[in-house]
Amino acid sequence: MKAEEELGSPRDADIPRLLDERGWRQGTVFRASGVELWRMVADTTSDDDRVVARPLPIPTDGRFVVVSQTCDIVAAIHKEPVVEAFPCAVESDASKRASYRRSFRWFEIDRQVGLIAHAMYRIALDKRTLLSLTPEPWPATVERLRQFRRWLGRRSSRSAIPDSIVDAFVKPLFEVTKQIEKRYPDEYRAFNNAVTDIFIKLPATETPPFVIELILLLDEAGLSSEADDAINRVCRELQRGLAPDRATLAAVQTRSRERMSVADYFELALIDFDMLSYEGDELIGASPIPLP
Repeated sequence: MKAEEELGSPRDADIPRLLDERGWRQGTVFRASGVELWRMVADTTSDDDRVVARPLPIPTDGRFVVVSQTCDIVAAIHKEPVVEAFPCAVESDASKRASYRRSFRWFEIDRQVGLIAHAMYRIALDKRTLLSLTPEPWPATVERLRQFRRWLGRRSSRSAIPDSIVDAFVKPLFEVTKQIEKRYPDEYRAFNNAVTDIFIKLPATETPPFVIELILLLDEAGLSSEADDAINRVCRELQRGLAPDRATLAAVQTRSRERMSVADYFELALIDFDMLSYEGDELIGASPIPLP
């Protein structure tokens, strides 16, 4: 076996062990050139149901982050033949990075440099290919890695908020924050830095008018006076932006993780703040952001 490994052609049965020894884990960052993502599209030149493959540009500076679970990486090749990863790119706009923090499409891996993972573009690499690449350790804190793993899981279990509530409340909330971003950028940044998640308590009916309770989950750093002012600004503007015959803001609560019970967490609906992607199937993905 060692002789085969030295010649660069280990047996399939040994590859999972080698990947484990070399440090391949969920959250591992690596560089790879020439990676392409292909999508299947209808062949308009054919009269039948034939589909053909077309390349899809992906936003990356050459870096990718592993999203496969570690247990799948070390599983036998005949059970798990590939490792999946998201492309990564640096976003230099601090306000845009802040808005990604409540998104299911993007995750800010490294807040120091603004390295963003793009979940709309999932690539699959043969496990043997990873042996020729160099794994880099997770670039941020252990806590940030835990958040990344939680975000990966929540992408598949996000709250399905009824469209009537989306139209009456969630979309006005989104519009209000966009206006605050333009008119009060400092307060917008303070709000995004302080609030990690936005929840609502779903009304018992799907017919307006709705009485909505808003719950803001705070960052571990707590609530500064600037963040408190920013939250008050958002709530005032939201109250003005709601149509009273469709929705009203009944209460706003701020909670830390320590004060959020498990029962509340599963009872509340988490707002997907990246343009409500659950409303339709996204086959291709959002447009890539320009690289710096």
